[in-house]
Amino acid sequence: MDYGEALNYIEELGKTGICLGLDAVREVLSYLGDPEDTLPAIHIAGTNGKGSILAYLEACLMEAGLRVSKYTSPAVFEYRERFTTNREYISETEFAELLSKVKEAINACKVTLSVFEAETVLFFLYAKRHADIMLMETGMGGRLDATNVIKKPLVTVLASISMDHMQYLGDTIEEITREKCGILREGVPCVSSPANRYIEGIIRECCGDIKAPYICPEAPADISMQHGITTFSYEGEAYSLPLLGSYQAENAVTAMVALGEAEKELLKRGGHILSMSKDVIREGLAKTEWNGRLQRVLDEPEFYLDGAHNIDACKRLSEFIKSSFTNREIIYIIGVLKDKEYEKMMAELVPLAREMIIVTPKNARGLKGEELLKVCDALKNDDNVLMHEEDDIGNAAIRSIEIAKKYKAPVIISWGSLSYMGEIRKALTIINRNRKP
Repeated sequence: MDYGEALNYIEELGKTGICLGLDAVREVLSYLGDPEDTLPAIHIAGTNGKGSILAYLEACLMEAGLRVSKYTSPAVFEYRERFTTNREYISETEFAELLSKVKEAINACKVTLSVFEAETVLFFLYAKRHADIMLMETGMGGRLDATNVIKKPLVTVLASISMDHMQYLGDTIEEITREKCGILREGVPCVSSPANRYIEGIIRECCGDIKAPYICPEAPADISMQHGITTFSYEGEAYSLPLLGSYQAENAVTAMVALGEAEKELLKRGGHILSMSKDVIREGLAKTEWNGRLQRVLDEPEFYLDGAHNIDACKRLSEFIKSSFTNREIIYIIGVLKDKEYEKMMAELVPLAREMIIVTPKNARGLKGEELLKVCDALKNDDNVLMHEEDDIGNAAIRSIEIAKKYKAPVIISWGSLSYMGEIRKALTIINRNRKP
């Protein structure tokens, strides 16, 4: 199998849809020698902030000298970014090789796996070859997520939890929280984001049921955002982040506390000596890299990519716009998936816009632009707000820059789904290249 054939096989697996349950994954992993049990791991669930927290963990662990394999989804710019070691993508050759092994195991076990399940198995094989520690986020939920085959991670982490994927996880915040708490393990510390204080009782109960130590950090203080940097203080120490948003300080604190717990657990288990000093953490946080999360990708005009794709994330983006871009003209590129609560999402952000370009993500779940345009048109706060529909996502990026030329202090923000951010980024790369003398 070469890389092209591997991608074709992934596309074929995609026709299976979402599979909830762990039996088939466990059977395939057992056939392959249980690679998921060979490395220490940090496992994270939640609704918003999972990827950012993993990025902070990755940066700090790399600063401490470890080789770190990370598994995230969805990809933003390149399919292989789901599987990285010290931020380097898996090679096309190795991806094809490992997927061949996964395919062989699936056929031998006579089971059916979804794309995400097969990718999860592949990640364990990949990490076993390359890493000292692995970081992974659930794809959805926790209890029945394919990543939940890990028997005893060093620490489990709960990022901010809110309403999402209700058709699979439940209709109430309590049901969704309990599903995400399915990653907890007996005796393994659980670190929960300060953003989860409002559901602390549920999480404490879940931890108590299986005797998992519960830790919830205090909220960070003195949060400030200037010149593309978020600064904050925690326990009397000052830190800075290259990711924007007050919630990023909460994500960073969650990662910091999780690292402290991982350090203690590694010492207990006799694994790698991990020294997470304040200086190591400070340097690591400052070097964090994470695509598509309030990521500034162009300076003239200011252009941001943000993966806000549910109500809670849209509220956070709205807060950021209000606090950081007062009296500036906001131009959106928006594309969403039809299984999201997109009407409520639009209600949070559309009233802040001066102009909007609506696109249809190239995804089986993508909502048609004409449908989203109707929703946005009903929510705009002024008849003078201009709305456009664009069939080509690359052209939407070009058009937004042309629109920005009309205004004194424009800000362009592309949001709604990570699924089309790669096309936006590709168009911007070409624009930047053509601007150079």
